[in-house]
Amino acid sequence: MTLAMEPDFSPTPLKHRNTFYGGKDDPTLQAARDASSSQHSFWKRIRKDLTKSDIKRVDAVVQSYEDKHTIEGLESLLGEYLPATEDEVSKLYDRRNQGGKAVSAEIQKFCKTFGDFLNCYSQVIELVKSADNQLGGVAVQTLSLFLIIAVNKSAKEELIESALLKIKHNFPRLKDLRTWYPTKKMQELIAQVYKSVLAFLQKAIDYYKRSAWTRVWKAVSEPPQLGVQLAVDRILDELAEVREERDTLLSGRIHKLERTMGEVSNKLDGQQHMLQAEQLQRNKMQEELHNVQSSATATAKDVGQIKRNQSEDLLSNLQERLNPDQFDCDDHLTEYRSQLKYTFRKRAAIFGLDQISSHEAYQKWETSKGSSTLVLRGRTTTRTALSWLSQAAVELIDELKQDRHEDKDTAVVYHFCKREGMPEDDHMHTTITRLLHQLLKLRPSILHNRSTYASFSDKLEDPSWQKRQVKEASSLFAAALKEFRTAYIIIDRPEMCTGGSNGLAKLLEKVADEIEGECRVRFLLIVDKDECDEADLDDWKEKVGDGAFAVIDDLDQR
Repeated sequence: MTLAMEPDFSPTPLKHRNTFYGGKDDPTLQAARDASSSQHSFWKRIRKDLTKSDIKRVDAVVQSYEDKHTIEGLESLLGEYLPATEDEVSKLYDRRNQGGKAVSAEIQKFCKTFGDFLNCYSQVIELVKSADNQLGGVAVQTLSLFLIIAVNKSAKEELIESALLKIKHNFPRLKDLRTWYPTKKMQELIAQVYKSVLAFLQKAIDYYKRSAWTRVWKAVSEPPQLGVQLAVDRILDELAEVREERDTLLSGRIHKLERTMGEVSNKLDGQQHMLQAEQLQRNKMQEELHNVQSSATATAKDVGQIKRNQSEDLLSNLQERLNPDQFDCDDHLTEYRSQLKYTFRKRAAIFGLDQISSHEAYQKWETSKGSSTLVLRGRTTTRTALSWLSQAAVELIDELKQDRHEDKDTAVVYHFCKREGMPEDDHMHTTITRLLHQLLKLRPSILHNRSTYASFSDKLEDPSWQKRQVKEASSLFAAALKEFRTAYIIIDRPEMCTGGSNGLAKLLEKVADEIEGECRVRFLLIVDKDECDEADLDDWKEKVGDGAFAVIDDLDQR
């Protein structure tokens, strides 16, 4: 049987452009060249076990790279496993109802994790391929092979997915690195990260290709996590060095620009009297002044970049405790919008924001000068875990995001506590934590204050955090709210959470007690009348105050 031809990674002539390395023969690229050489024998060995279809897919991705010098082909392959539109999401629900639920969900989650990892590693690919296109082709081949084999495996592999997440969390931003004058150490570090990630992917591919019985035997004689974990630990150590060297480079640029500004400024002071008599000299000095101003702009940009890097690094340090399952609020909203559309598609009467926008209680809530809470309560007759009132919450979120996206002092955060296909109910602690994570993503500079960061870190690392104490989570949430002038908090079906009604009461009380006018907070709560009784409403009203609490009741589905 004749298998597909081995891909040709012969380098094509580079266009004239600035490169991070001094060409393909740059000695600092040696680690990357070593990785490229080892990939040839690895591909020759592993392809013997591949189907013709899998080999054809890998070849197609490699050919796309050779034609376009981009990872577009790999991104297209990844897109085949991820639904991109609401219609495709609806089709996915149909397939899940016919028995494909578990596999489809695991594949989709893995591919999203792989996509996040690819966004980070592609920065390294861009740097090395600017010197030698062959190195980019080797990486694309290994990545596509890993993705295909992992998806074919179907079953969830915590070891590999956890490794991808750790690498993604610790990857520094390298987007602008190519325009700098790099140090030899930075060039060698980037080449080594390129090599180490390829080595990790090869170990992961070998791990996936083992039979079930082989894995059982290996788990005793040669635990698989040893090889994979050692590879991951090495990558994390190298990324830490890259981050340190990157910040050193940024600081060096700033220092050099500031020194140049000072030298030119002193020169201007010393020759000011000559400018009045010699027009030619004046023009020359004005040109230098223009260059200084340009340098000042670049300095401000670099300072802003350092601050953004620091903010993202600090939030990344808290990520494993604050958002361990990589929950994404935008994906959450898209998924829930599709569930509502699919569930109530056959109902003539649709409840939306228009049905309450003219109501006195809603208008008072929308225009109040202080904090306020509005509850929408009603029954849903359709047989579903969802509420027909939830569409109003989705429309409000969309409207607020569109109208307030440029207002940095206004936060819009939300969570839908009850969705179709949930294996178990969310805990109210989980809901509050996800709301808190959204606030920190909107303004990561909250963590710049050392005492604030230390307070967050200590509470998240404390063993009591794992006990899901709502009071502790509410306290951190209230602290983050103080950094905004206005905050809209939309919680859909909080009564369905574990500890929902009591937990929500604690959240409302903590926010009311600790904000004290520092932030105008507007809660919108969607509840089901059969699950949320008058006693719950009275308890919530007591926590926020009678004048700041209103209910639009009996919004039953027709």
